[in-house]
Amino acid sequence: MCGIAGIASVRRPDAALVRRMCDSLVHRGPDGFGLHEDDGAAVGMRRLAIVDVAGSQQPVYDEDRTVAAVFNGELYNFRELREGLRRRGHRLAVIRSACCICTRTTGTIWCTRLLLARDRVGKKPLYWREDGMSLAFGSELKALVADPALHRRIDPVALHHYLTYQYVPAPWSIYQDVQKLPPGHLLACSPGRTGPPR
Repeated sequence: MCGIAGIASVRRPDAALVRRMCDSLVHRGPDGFGLHEDDGAAVGMRRLAIVDVAGSQQPVYDEDRTVAAVFNGELYNFRELREGLRRRGHRLAVIRSACCICTRTTGTIWCTRLLLARDRVGKKPLYWREDGMSLAFGSELKALVADPALHRRIDPVALHHYLTYQYVPAPWSIYQDVQKLPPGHLLACSPGRTGPPR
């Protein structure tokens, strides 16, 4: 299970809000909480400890701490993948299926890039919204609803899909200002641009 949530912003994001967003996902991950915070991003996760209980704390970082990542889900054939990566000289701590990767250039005050990814089968949902100054995301819609600034206007197209199919397909969500990242898609956010990675 597990759950992820966060905000990238042109101003320092509200880490307390990201904590509340993650707390709304505690049912997905009652065993732990992790948070990365810098001047341009705050990303967090709730963890359900099943695989590598002692060694898979999140967020995970690269050696110089310019990349922070939180993950949701897991690859079920990780043992085979891990062995192949080790033979090639890589160190593997954890593999997950929906993730957020935040990168920054040393000395800058804004997260240079936030990359959201959803697994290609669509097993792990990933919702997001932007308001021109920030981008927020979460594993469940309730993480975004934790933000009092979210306008809870029903999307009539999403409502039509729900009444027709009994679910709301991506990229819609029930709220006008929130989108669901489609399965197998990436979303990149950097100053002045949000969209598929280039």
